[in-house]
Amino acid sequence: MAILCVAVLSWGTGCAYRYQEDPKEIFQRALTGLAGKEEMKFRGKAAIRTDDHGLFDTEYQYSGTLTNHNEIVIEGQLSPSSTDTKTRSLTLKRVNKEWKAESLDGTKPPLARWNPLAQLEAIEQTKNKTFRTEYGVPRGKQMIRIELEGEEAVTYLSNQLEEEMQELQSELPALTSSVPNDKRSECLKELNTLYEQQKSQLEDYLTRAQATLVYHLLIDKKTNLPLRLSSESEIHYEKAEGAPKKELLVTDVYFDHYK
Repeated sequence: MAILCVAVLSWGTGCAYRYQEDPKEIFQRALTGLAGKEEMKFRGKAAIRTDDHGLFDTEYQYSGTLTNHNEIVIEGQLSPSSTDTKTRSLTLKRVNKEWKAESLDGTKPPLARWNPLAQLEAIEQTKNKTFRTEYGVPRGKQMIRIELEGEEAVTYLSNQLEEEMQELQSELPALTSSVPNDKRSECLKELNTLYEQQKSQLEDYLTRAQATLVYHLLIDKKTNLPLRLSSESEIHYEKAEGAPKKELLVTDVYFDHYK
């Protein structure tokens, strides 16, 4: 239950005065540059932590290819240390400025959240956000920090989770395909009951949640194209019994092979 951040990059610092270009304008130029490309590749990692013990519970590796300007294929799997090493694929097509998911391997895995283009477009659409230029980056590069403020972060995460829950609900009938015909209707009813319980519980948690969502975007100054997008999503909420809970999602993705 989260979204993104990552590495604190330390490449040295400088104290000389420098012209402070508006970081929002830097971001907009990067989006414009990206919008003009027909092809691009990216590779990334994501990790989820559901406690304060310092270890990540789940880790993902993924990669993707943009073709024809409006189509992305994402492939991903759990980390090599996981017992589930199956690679899952998903095709996303942009229709009327929205990314629509299509299945490649008979499932709709939760890969859509790793679409970095959708993330950048969502940042642009959010209202309450702050931009800041980060220093100490290599020559020829620019880095900006973008933070979604309080309620905006909760709303962003809530919308994303709601979309994923809707996708899950649409997959419930397929989960009963191996059940005998005379038991299938009863099985689907039980799955729908469980789904509604989980959905209600999630909505209850989110009504009392607090969240922070921070992105770091590294940009090539010469081309105005994104080179790296990292993010950190942290959400705090109370479980039904009143126990506090914290979840953290970090992602880190690199872009290359622009055409």
